[in-house]
Amino acid sequence: MDKNLENLNNGISKRILRKRKSSTRRKIMILSVILFVLSGFCGFVFGLFTPTKNIGDLLTPNFMAQPAKGELNLVLFGIDDVDETHRTDTILWLNINTDNKTITMMSVPRDTLVPIPGHGYDKINAAYAYGETELALRTLANFIGVKPDKYVVLGYKGFMKIIDAIGGVDINVDKRMYYVDNWAHFTIDLYPGMQHLNGLQSLEYVRFRHDALGDLGRMRRQQEFLLAVKNKLFSSPAMIAKIPDILKVVLDNVQTNMSFNDALSWALAVKEIINQPNFQIKRVFLDEGMVPKYAYGIDYLWPTQKVVSIIKSAFPNANPDVPLTFPFPEDNTTYSSINTVVQKTPPTQTTSEAKNKNTTKNEPKTNINSSNTKINENQKTSPTNNNTITLPQR
Repeated sequence: MDKNLENLNNGISKRILRKRKSSTRRKIMILSVILFVLSGFCGFVFGLFTPTKNIGDLLTPNFMAQPAKGELNLVLFGIDDVDETHRTDTILWLNINTDNKTITMMSVPRDTLVPIPGHGYDKINAAYAYGETELALRTLANFIGVKPDKYVVLGYKGFMKIIDAIGGVDINVDKRMYYVDNWAHFTIDLYPGMQHLNGLQSLEYVRFRHDALGDLGRMRRQQEFLLAVKNKLFSSPAMIAKIPDILKVVLDNVQTNMSFNDALSWALAVKEIINQPNFQIKRVFLDEGMVPKYAYGIDYLWPTQKVVSIIKSAFPNANPDVPLTFPFPEDNTTYSSINTVVQKTPPTQTTSEAKNKNTTKNEPKTNINSSNTKINENQKTSPTNNNTITLPQR
């Protein structure tokens, strides 16, 4: 475990912030934001603060707010900051509606095949690698048919530090999880049963996908983990004493376009919603409408018409842009269902042959007028020619 932590944290030492006195009421208000943030219900908002802001500033009455009203669409990106490609390992869409008093949590599979503006068809997790947050949001907005209001970006290292700051999480591990990644020098090693996971072990839990369900099972575990975090934070009075330390860690490890005041307002709104009798978060999984495909030696999840139905059921006003025609030539692989793994037959042609065999594709369209996501096409990092099909990255 110590070796994993050394490899992932790159020798970054822990920094401790001196606790400051504050009234119980104001601490509870700040704690509400932290709970909101760490549960995945709102932006990890504190990355916007300048170094001149300190914890004492956050505990002043100037930050008191009223519960927000209306609807918020927030996207949480979990980034692999160990891998230099910085693809999104996790894409989680959160909808908070104070009128209907609902919270919807929707996972978007990282292997979903979508048109990425300026880059042709690729897995949706490649959008962040091509154009960071702006292009990732634009691609996701086109696919879902709803424009996100706010976003959160959190890397692996920050994830571990935040979980350690809250004292770990209790979760029921449903199976033996063991996998050795020699390339990333990372080992997943968890046993079944109720476990108390620290930051590193929690990362192992949310990353594991080496079973029959692959990434689909991982998405479900990620949602279960967020719910476990929520339960830990809302049920533990000891969290109040940890506020300064938790705030410091969050300040240092997240990126977002959400202000603190907005986050506080939405935190209070979420608290009102979840305090309803018998309240449950609605969980949506797009993989239930996807079909595995295999082309150029790469596995994809191809969205079918059922994905459109799932999205519109969750967001009635959505106008999804789903590629209902698979844009690549397939090999002779067959699958019985989304939840059944069938042995694939490796392609007989080489990667270069596959790349040269097909030279035309359609330019993906843009459905959303995203005024807040300005993309400079001349600054794209990919050499893709929009008139040719190029081999997507893994």
